[in-house]
Order: sequence, then C-alpha cells, then structure tokens
Amino acid sequence: MTTTHIPGFTTLGGKHCQTASLRHTLHHFGCFASEEMLLGLGGGIGFIYWYAKNMNAPFIGTRGAKSDDFFAKAAERVGASASVRHTTSEKKAHAALISQLEEGIPTIVYADMAHLPYMYMPPKSHFGEHTVTVFSLDEKTQEVMVADRSKYPFTLTIGELRAARGSTAPPFPARNRWIEMEVPDEWGITVDALKASILECANGMLDPPISNLGLAGMEKWAMTIPKWPAMFSEESLFECLYNTMLYIEQAGTGGSAFRKMYASFLREAFEWVCHDALIKAAEDFDEAALMWSDIANVALPEDWDAAYKVRSLTEEQSRVFEEQGPEALKQLEWLSEAIEEAIWDASQTVEQHFTVERIEELQKSIRTCRALEHDACLSLRNAVK
Repeated sequence: MTTTHIPGFTTLGGKHCQTASLRHTLHHFGCFASEEMLLGLGGGIGFIYWYAKNMNAPFIGTRGAKSDDFFAKAAERVGASASVRHTTSEKKAHAALISQLEEGIPTIVYADMAHLPYMYMPPKSHFGEHTVTVFSLDEKTQEVMVADRSKYPFTLTIGELRAARGSTAPPFPARNRWIEMEVPDEWGITVDALKASILECANGMLDPPISNLGLAGMEKWAMTIPKWPAMFSEESLFECLYNTMLYIEQAGTGGSAFRKMYASFLREAFEWVCHDALIKAAEDFDEAALMWSDIANVALPEDWDAAYKVRSLTEEQSRVFEEQGPEALKQLEWLSEAIEEAIWDASQTVEQHFTVERIEELQKSIRTCRALEHDACLSLRNAVK
C-alpha cells in the first residue's frame, strides 16, 4: 500500500481555485508569483454566457482562457511547462496521481465540487472545472490531503476524491483530468510574455470567435435577461439571479468578476511593461469592478429580504470556508442547509420581484460595464500590440 507525503508543502489559501492550485505547486518549487500575476499570464479576464437545456440556469463565466489553456499558458510564461492529462479510467488516474506524488510533485487535479464533501454543495450543483492540489495520500488509512482556497488543508477519503475526479456530470465534467508539470532550473517572467498575455486578453474580449463570449457575450446576456421568465420555472428563475451574484462575487473570483485581480495584475505588469496605458486600464477595471458588484446587487438586492438572506448566508459560507476551513465543517454544513432553505423561500416570491424595472436596471448595469471594458481593452491592445 502506498503512503506518500510531500515534505515542506505549504497551504496558502487563495482567491480562485485554479490560480490558487497553480500557485501552490509553483510556490513549492520556488516560484513565488502572485495569484494576480498567474491570472493575467494565463488569460486574464473574459466573459461567457452559456446555457443548454440540461442546465437548471445559465452559467456566467468571467475569466479569460479555457481552464486547460490557462494552466499551459501561465506555467509557460513563468518558465515551466504544464499539460492537461486525462483518462477514462479512475484506476489509471489514481495510479498517475501516486506516480507524481512519489516524484515529489504536488499534483493539481480537476474535481466536481458537488462530490467534494467539505464543499457542502447541493447534489445537482455540479462543476468539474474546480481544481485542488493533492499533496498527501495514504492507502492504508484511505485518506488524501488537498489544498483548496482555504487557509487550511482538507482531508477526504480516496473514494471521495476518485468520485469527484471521475465525475462526468455537465456542464463542465471533471473526467479524470490532472496537470502534469515540468519544473525548470530557473524561473522568469519576460516582457514578451506579459505583452502576449495582455494582448490575448484584450483580443478575446474585443473580437470573440462566437457571440456568447467576450463583450459580444455581455450584450447577448443583457438581451437574454428579459426572456428568463418565459424560459424558467420560479425556482430556476431565482437560480438565474442567484448565479449572477454567485459567479460575480463568490465563486472564486476574488470579488467583482476577477476585475479587481486583473487590475492588480496590470499594476504588477507595469513594472516590466512601462506603458501608462496599463495604469489607465487598471483604473478602468477598478471602475468596472464596481459595476460588476452593482450587477450582483441588482440581482439580489437589500430590499428583497428573502433574496438578501440568501446572499448574506452565501457570503458567510465563503468567509468561513476560506478563513476556518476544516475547523468549521459543522458550521459549513449548517450554512449549506440554510442556503438551500433560503433559496426555496426566495424562489416563491421571485416573480413579484423580477420586474420590468429590475430587468432594465440589470441591462443598464451590464451595458455600462461593457462600455468601460471596451475602452480598457482597446487601450491595452494599442499599448502592447
């Protein structure tokens, strides 16, 4: 039976699961890039409005680059190499994990949040793009230890991890994916790498390949919102509004849809790429961050008591998870149950609160935000092209 523990591994916590996972592994090998720097190097901010009939409500994504591309690009731009591996076999995925741990490599794996017991997610709240860093595995006790966004590590059974890794549930299945990392002798961020990442981000927002991505996707989102009452049941309609708040403020975005993190990245990048447009764009994204939070506030406002209770409980759940971790599992369980009950209560009054006026206010906030980001991305593109 295999028992392996990576000595000297440090749990750092984090704002976003994938930037935190990558930072955990890089930090272990002496690369101390910030989460904000890794976010920017790996793709920066973005937007996607995604809905399919097998989903309860739309997914609203606000980071740039697909997750697989993010790891490859961010690692390459600090001097390392990262590639996504996958298998249809849970047994092979487990063997690959053991192999990497035995080589002393903290291993990033994809995991469906609904199958991670410490997350206390509703059973149908599947999201397989979540990543954690595994640094300890003991087949005798059947336990593994993982670093997530909490300040403290979590322990779960090998069976629980295998179920989370092997999940095929939509919309973004985990499918036994993990990151294979090659570590260089020397680390380094170059001006060319920073310019390339900034240009990719700006182009992705300004000229997306399909209409539900980038700035075009934000307009599509605004145009689709009035159709939600006809598309969804009461419970799913409230989920649309809840997801709007969640994906902006709470779902590992660092708050304000990654915009605060990206503004910080641009200020860091200015130390290498000394162009005033980066500082101006950072200021624009600071302003856009406020507008993103305004969208979240309109979706679940203070004057709608039931919805605001959901929001307050969700904020508390996020705070407890990040700050207290496994020391507060009972509290996290209670909060999860309270959130489910509060969501049900709020869904019973959603039609009287999702008014024409609220729809128009949401559309206005989205379009104001879109205009700000259009100007910021143009400025960035002109600065680094």
